[in-house]
Amino acid sequence: RAYCVYHMQTFVSYEDAKAWVESGKAAKLDAYLSDAAKKQLTRKESAGLLDHIYFGHFSDASPETRAMIDSWMRQRPKSAFALAASGRSYLAAAWQARGTDYASKTPRENFERMNAWLMFARRDLEQAIAIDPRVFPAYTAMINIGMAQGDDEYAGQAARKGLAVQPANYSIYGQLMALAQPRWGGSLDEMSRITAEAQTHAKDNGLLMLLLPLRAAYEAKLTDCNCADPNAYRTILDQMPAGELLSGAAYAVDAADRKDLAVVYQSEVIRFYPWADLEKAKRVRHLIAFGERAWARMDADKLSTQPSSGRDILKILNNDYMTLGDFAAVKRTFLRMDELRAKEQ
Repeated sequence: RAYCVYHMQTFVSYEDAKAWVESGKAAKLDAYLSDAAKKQLTRKESAGLLDHIYFGHFSDASPETRAMIDSWMRQRPKSAFALAASGRSYLAAAWQARGTDYASKTPRENFERMNAWLMFARRDLEQAIAIDPRVFPAYTAMINIGMAQGDDEYAGQAARKGLAVQPANYSIYGQLMALAQPRWGGSLDEMSRITAEAQTHAKDNGLLMLLLPLRAAYEAKLTDCNCADPNAYRTILDQMPAGELLSGAAYAVDAADRKDLAVVYQSEVIRFYPWADLEKAKRVRHLIAFGERAWARMDADKLSTQPSSGRDILKILNNDYMTLGDFAAVKRTFLRMDELRAKEQ
């Protein structure tokens, strides 16, 4: 229930937030975010509201987002919320500069660019929490900086400060669990310790129960590759997992051609992530296989016509339409794929 409430809660759209800033009403955005921070602290149904807003709106390094944040900061230079957004955007730019390859294969200049961006991120995030300690997304970003730079003391200090303000903060504990993984220099025992500590606050925030399967999932290598044994999920999923683990389970059983389990896990992902269009597209063929042709066609038609569907989704749907024998839809889907390819060139 807590996970459904977390994902289904409504909040200001990025477009509206951007419009407020562009029309010179950044103060309105600050007031909205301040109220969200208050709700996160005082209402169970808003347990991760402010964190969720920042994950969705202010955690990328796109020029558009950067320009919006810069305008916001010009209007409100002492805004803790604008500074936190700025720091998170700089953090995203740092990871972008580093690249995704192994450290041994990453050029030194990538790390230098990353560290330059992280200096800006640290500055803005530290200013943000000094002005208003309720800006929770700043703490998770600071923990992530500690992870990037191998600075456990910095990450730990950020976590302690954040948890002093909200002891049941799910996002902070989630970042601590990531930092505690052995591949980042932590240990399985440390993962267990953090999980146990988090459960002492689960009565105040049910989302913390999502941490329970993470150590076992890490041990079974279910979190860092697409080569997992699908049977390994059966015991781990006795405890409620977050959507990432459900997605991994769906991928593993699908790759093992277990249609009966694949359609279940795909449906569970969609239950918590209604926007998981790739999972919906993959599920269509299983719905056909189990005789749910009307349901399959309804999902396929909706996905194939919505503007956000990319070529990867359309390619999957093309095969589904062939199975359904709808060659007019196959033709339409091919035309859309050609249009998208032309735009990319």
